[in-house]
Amino acid sequence: MSEILTSGVVLKVDKTGETPAVYTKIAQITSIDGPGGSTDSLEKTDYDSTVREFRAGLHDPGEASFEFNLDPANLEHKWLMGRPESRETYGWRIEIPTEPKATYIDFDGFVTAAPPSFGEPGEIVTASTSIKITGSIVWSEEE
Repeated sequence: MSEILTSGVVLKVDKTGETPAVYTKIAQITSIDGPGGSTDSLEKTDYDSTVREFRAGLHDPGEASFEFNLDPANLEHKWLMGRPESRETYGWRIEIPTEPKATYIDFDGFVTAAPPSFGEPGEIVTASTSIKITGSIVWSEEE
């Protein structure tokens, strides 16, 4: 069984919308959650049923979130702080350092929140960003 460490995992964003995508690394990431979602279950039980019956409905790709050590001088961090108001969708990529080739998780989404956190006296200033995913999440391998 392969054990993958979080060291070396990278989060990137494509701010250009060009093809092929041009990804920029988000620095000082301390955690990433997601992406992940859920599928609706639709009840289709009728009078002839002897047990409740269901079928899969639409899939909601859910959200992804990440935390980072906030550096107000970092251009990407400044850019992220303004994203909730922009309401724009961007391409996102999580790169996992698997061997022999890296694994990519690609998705489109818009930033719904990016609040800074100042914590207790003496702590590092951080920020937590939430991304609402729109469309499919694609897992692939480095070419």
